[in-house]
This record gives sequence, C-alpha cells and structure tokens, in this order.
Amino acid sequence: MGENAAALVQALVDAKAEVNAQHAKTGATAAHNAAEYDRVEVLRVLRAAGADLNLRDHDGRTPAQCAKLTGMTAAAEFLGLAVDTKEARKLRLKGLLTAYRRQIATDQSDRYLQTGLQGEWGKKMQKQLADEMKKLTDEIVGLRKVKDMRRVGQRMEDIDEIIEQAAEVMREQYKAEQKLLSEVDEEIEQDQAELEKLIDEVETKQARLDIKKRMRLIMADEADQAREWTYEQVFAWAQENVAAGYTQFFQSLKETELDGAAMSEMTREDVGEMAGVGGFRLKGLYSKLKHRFGEAGK
Repeated sequence: MGENAAALVQALVDAKAEVNAQHAKTGATAAHNAAEYDRVEVLRVLRAAGADLNLRDHDGRTPAQCAKLTGMTAAAEFLGLAVDTKEARKLRLKGLLTAYRRQIATDQSDRYLQTGLQGEWGKKMQKQLADEMKKLTDEIVGLRKVKDMRRVGQRMEDIDEIIEQAAEVMREQYKAEQKLLSEVDEEIEQDQAELEKLIDEVETKQARLDIKKRMRLIMADEADQAREWTYEQVFAWAQENVAAGYTQFFQSLKETELDGAAMSEMTREDVGEMAGVGGFRLKGLYSKLKHRFGEAGK
C-alpha cells in the first residue's frame, strides 16, 4: 500500500466494495493487510465503513495479532493490543529482512546478481529499508537526547541494540547497491570529515550563542538600573548621549520630567511625537533610548 492507500480504500468503499472480503487462500481481509503494513489511516477508513476488524484469517489470526506478529505497534495499539516497543522492533526487522532475503534468494536472484536491485520490486524494497533505517535512526537520536542520568546505563544498552539492528538493515541496503568494503571505508572517511566540520560549526554557534546570552544579561541589567533613575538622572544622561539637534525632544523632556520607568514605557510613536522627528532620525533616537532604558515587559 502506498502513501495514498487510505484514499484508495475510501474510493473502493464509496464504490460499494465488500470491506470484509477475504482472500481465497489465506483468509486475510483488507484489515489484515493494513495491520501488517502499519496503515492506521486505512484501518480508520475500514472501521468507519463498518468493517469487522476482528475477523480471523485461515491461520486463526485477527488483524491485531497480525500487527503484533509483524511488530507494527501503531496498528496493534489502534486495534486495542498493546505491544512492547523493543519486541515489536525485533519482530518488524525480522519480518522485513526475512522477506527481503527470501525474495533475493528465489525469483530475483539471477537478475539481482547481474544488475542489482531494480524495477518496481527493487524500488519497493529500497523504500522499506530506507523507512526502517529512518525509524531506527530517529530512535537512536531520541534516546541520546534523554537527560535522565538515573537510567543512563540502560539507555546506552538500548542505543547499542538499535545500532546493531540498524547495521543489519544498512547491510542489506548496501548489498542491494552492490557496494564494496572499500567503498564503505571511503564513505566512513567522508562522513567523519563532514561530522567534524559540523561539530566545529556547532561549537562556533554555541560560543556565539553563549556570548549573545551574556550580552543580553548585561543589557537587561543596565536597563533595570536605568529604570530606577529620577528625571534629573534621565536628563543628565540625555545631555551626554543624545545629539543637541533634537531640540524638541529636550524641550518635551523638561516639560514632562519623565523618569527612567516612564522612558522604558515609551513606544516608537511616543518618541516620534515627543521629538518631532521621523524616518532614520526617529529610528536612531528610539534605538538609543531603548538600549538605555529597555523595553516594557522585557
């Protein structure tokens, strides 16, 4: 089933297809197939259409049991059957790799040896392997992000187990691409160089981020101090730091006798009206005031 599986099934339902139809040889229904591929969206369509999600195939398995046996946790849970994540992963990988190797060893063997994994079947298997690799990689990344030091030992064991399983999947991917050990070595060397470059970039960004955060603390501390100023302190600072050409600003400041707290509350419009300026002159004055007195709520 492809990405538009749910839409396809919905179209069949709309066309009055029999949602409980069973395969003549296996007894499997559409729900069994959806469960084995972890297609929860298809199961939702079937349930809404009144399908019996508890029908058994000729081996006596319900869709939920098929999902569990193939390690499809989302489908199994949707069908009301809890599945252990680790066990599900093992089953899913076992099913995927067994089917892949069996296919290679039988009807695909001659063509595979000559041309590698190609055609529709090849594309399908490559996508399944790639999807599985992404799932495993995401699991590793997720575990490495966990900060709970109380279970660091268990977490490292889990990561090592998943890496081992992912290596099996990658091995099949590389066999399909007919890559040699020497080519793998070249990729490892390239990946290592790229990783070291990324680490340098991350460390540089981290250093700049640390500097920026410290700068913000300094700016915030200075603004906090300036908010405590009296009008006399505000005017004295303005005389030293605001250009004398802002005549109306100084006149307005004398008339209003604004203190530091009031200066921090001023908006751009307030400053423009107070100084009688706009454009780049307003931008410059407003920036200078906010750098000194801060912004309201910041």
